[in-house]
Amino acid sequence: MSVMVVSSASASVDGKTSQITVYAPQTMLADMPLAAENQPVVQFAQKIISASKAKMIARSRVKGGEVVDVSLRGKTYRVRVIAKNGRVVDVLIDANTGRVK
Repeated sequence: MSVMVVSSASASVDGKTSQITVYAPQTMLADMPLAAENQPVVQFAQKIISASKAKMIARSRVKGGEVVDVSLRGKTYRVRVIAKNGRVVDVLIDANTGRVK
């Protein structure tokens, strides 16, 4: 099996320098997009916030409101909240960052 260096970096912590190298089989790299210098672009999965975290963020935006629905569409949570005055408010939250859109 043929392997290729995907990424290499060095880091210094408390005066000690370490070299980190990531290897992957070439067959695994065949379908990966390439960067300008013909090196594979490594894409890391990004964690998303939980639905309960999205609810908490929405409640902080609509004080005293009651969350009635949470849905994830693509990379955006839509949290539907009934405000104290009875108004329905949809709070859109970026699932990656937790920021209100």
